[in-house]
Amino acid sequence: MLSQVNQILVRATEESHLLQEACHAISTLGRYRLVWIGTPMEDAAKTVCPVCAAGRDDGYLTIRGRSVPFAV
Repeated sequence: MLSQVNQILVRATEESHLLQEACHAISTLGRYRLVWIGTPMEDAAKTVCPVCAAGRDDGYLTIRGRSVPFAV
């Protein structure tokens, strides 16, 4: 899995493509049910906004209002 993600990293030309392909590879090769990558927001609630995901969401990211709190 790590080797595949490294290959994606080396060949990527766009950040969005890199993140989506990495999510897909980790979900598929690592057999994770859901993989997502988010970016931290500069808000009082200290939330993370998902930017890409792969696997079975089952509404997890939508239920959370597309942002989740993160620890400092």
